[in-house]
Amino acid sequence: MKQIKLTLCIVAKDRVEQFRELCNHLKELLSKVDWIVHIYDNSDTNVFNEKSKILSDLLRAQQRFSTVKIKHIPDFIDCRNACVKECTTPWMMILDDDDKIDLESLNKLLTMKCFDDEYLSTNNIDFVSFAMRKESEHLPFDYSMRIVKDKENELSQFDDYENSKLTKVYTRNAGNLYRVRKLSSCMKWMYVGCDDILPITDLYLSARNVLRVNAPIQIYSSQNTVGRVKTKEQVRRVELGMHDSYIRLYSKHNTLSDSKVIIKSIQNSIKQLAHFDNYDAIDLKNLCKEIENNNDHIKSQN
Repeated sequence: MKQIKLTLCIVAKDRVEQFRELCNHLKELLSKVDWIVHIYDNSDTNVFNEKSKILSDLLRAQQRFSTVKIKHIPDFIDCRNACVKECTTPWMMILDDDDKIDLESLNKLLTMKCFDDEYLSTNNIDFVSFAMRKESEHLPFDYSMRIVKDKENELSQFDDYENSKLTKVYTRNAGNLYRVRKLSSCMKWMYVGCDDILPITDLYLSARNVLRVNAPIQIYSSQNTVGRVKTKEQVRRVELGMHDSYIRLYSKHNTLSDSKVIIKSIQNSIKQLAHFDNYDAIDLKNLCKEIENNNDHIKSQN
């Protein structure tokens, strides 16, 4: 087995203790796998310097000064886009600094075909989706793998915890594997929260094949549903931006099956926006209806 060449991108905020805990996980990880680690940080200068020292201490202990680079980028969305733009390996994974790594699961996964360069290349895999595990949750993951045949029925939303975590694909930012060449041609991140899965949804629809793995890498600890949004006016601006983004996504993926995936993604964004004072995302709801009506028209013509 020849392991894939992989860059781990960490997007960091003003969370020093969470960053320290993640670095402790990285310490164990870096002792087993020679990954390239990029850290993009949007905290203020003092916090950034403190985290740089934490990271330097980690590297000194591991004697891997060439493995990691840390870059201060003030804007959180620019941090996400820099992950893709500056990645030099064929594959990448993104983590947030409040994520945790399921080391026991990852150690086993690293020996499996989901990290095998020849297997992924032979089967034209562009997206490897791992199971989701929340803290204090112990589900019976069986480490099975399968190539997705029906993207519409396999898709689960980022925040749709009512669906089974054992059988669904998750188009989330963190804890999955993305082929960089493919992701770089997808939509960019534009907003904090709510529609930040749009690039991954684009990749999911664009991917030649998606590999579903029933085991987690990431332990999902928290969610900031609407990011920095504080007022209804701000939510409204986010919705309008999301509306434009989804129109662009639909113009790119307008087959019946793809459009059904996009409808699911829009419905998830509507639910996330509703967490802000029960906000009613009228424009997104109307867009859903418009796409559904267009689908009905297409089916009636066939």
